[in-house]
Amino acid sequence: MTSPCIKVPSPQEIRNKLFPRGELSPPSFARVWTAQMLLTPFGGEISSPINPSDQLAIGNLTYEALSSTERCMRIGLYLSESLQYYAFFFVTSNGKTQWWWLVSDPDDPSGLPIDAFGPFPTTAEVPDQNFLARNEFAHVGTWKIGKRLANAFAARNTAQFGTWYWFAGSGVLTRVMNVDKANDFRVAVVGAYYLIHFPSVRRLRSSNLGEVYKICSQTTNNSKAPSPMVTLSDILTAMGAPPSGSQVKCTWTQIQMLIPGISNQTTGIKPPSWTSRVNSDCYMIGPHTYPYYSQVWYDWDRGTQVTVLVQQDEAASYTHRFDEILLKGTTGPVIVYSWNGVQWNPACCAAKQTLPMPLPDFVEEGDGSCRASVINNPYFGTVSIWSVELGDQNGRWTSNFWFWFDDHQRGTIFSLAPPHSLTIIDYQTFIQNGPIKACIFENPCDDIQPCSGNQIMTVRSRPKFSPPTA
Repeated sequence: MTSPCIKVPSPQEIRNKLFPRGELSPPSFARVWTAQMLLTPFGGEISSPINPSDQLAIGNLTYEALSSTERCMRIGLYLSESLQYYAFFFVTSNGKTQWWWLVSDPDDPSGLPIDAFGPFPTTAEVPDQNFLARNEFAHVGTWKIGKRLANAFAARNTAQFGTWYWFAGSGVLTRVMNVDKANDFRVAVVGAYYLIHFPSVRRLRSSNLGEVYKICSQTTNNSKAPSPMVTLSDILTAMGAPPSGSQVKCTWTQIQMLIPGISNQTTGIKPPSWTSRVNSDCYMIGPHTYPYYSQVWYDWDRGTQVTVLVQQDEAASYTHRFDEILLKGTTGPVIVYSWNGVQWNPACCAAKQTLPMPLPDFVEEGDGSCRASVINNPYFGTVSIWSVELGDQNGRWTSNFWFWFDDHQRGTIFSLAPPHSLTIIDYQTFIQNGPIKACIFENPCDDIQPCSGNQIMTVRSRPKFSPPTA
């Protein structure tokens, strides 16, 4: 039988690599802590009152659990393109949440506010310290995000897709991903954005949030609530109609105080491109609340890409394997593999199930925009962050592809928000122009039976996405 020479780990090897220290309990939040944030929005916010709505936000967050039943959170957001600054204060007490609009100085995001407007009701909440355990977030693996090894915890409430929290080291929050736009766990602001990186998190002995709460409690500025403040659309609506009656401007100097090395100086940055040959080990995330193991083998000169995707079965073992063969300018097959306890064997072939292989310069071909660059940051390293609009069949903007590349044009993140199916790829390796044996691209379809029945239905429902294609 003709079979590709791709070395795919066994189901147990995949699991062992994901859980080097076994399954971990979800960490708790510290009683008092502060963090800086880089927030990536969902795409497709066509009717947003903030123009442009497709932009990164940089944030400063301070959290304090005042008691077992009362906690508060202050968040300042700096919009990177319109250079507006917004500050909000949330208090959850005995199961109910109120929020205030703060007028404060973007030069001093932790200083006492100049004024406050509210209180306004919201069904969003300030999470309690045991938020993850209480909502049954499970440890679903450990892998590298950029240069940092992180433990992933995932759960789903009522949404189709999961919500994900990553922690590095001894429980330091490093990334949050809210795949569903509806804010499935109703976490104030942090649950409203698609992807949030936390380049700096510090525990504090105390904060001034009690004083901020006192100022807010004494305000007489009670106007109509600008929005429910649950989803990103709600937040943008509130930003477009500030209760204070005016916007507050910010500067890139103030933004760079929060995230050193970040810049909007993107003119002249060449859109990143894959080389003619790329191969990668990666983890992908789709609708399930566990990661998929994946390999990508790409050879533009041969006109073929092979993507290996391994999912869990009903017993949570990684036995469901699909190999997609993407061809230049045309559709290719998907090969379903079975694990016999010793090795992977091709089981059936589903013809014409893939999109054509992507172009090497898919960022430029998709009219990609560089949203920010980061140079020599302790958390991010040196990266450029690009977005490419994805339209529907009528050309209407519905989602964003987000592409993160390092300074050697190696991919680190590839994502789609909101997703149709797959939402993110975390590259673990990214090898450019390395040797790729011809047998990697062997097609076993002539020697195996066509997929039928449940097999073909499973193939068609597999997670997938693709950037601009040949």
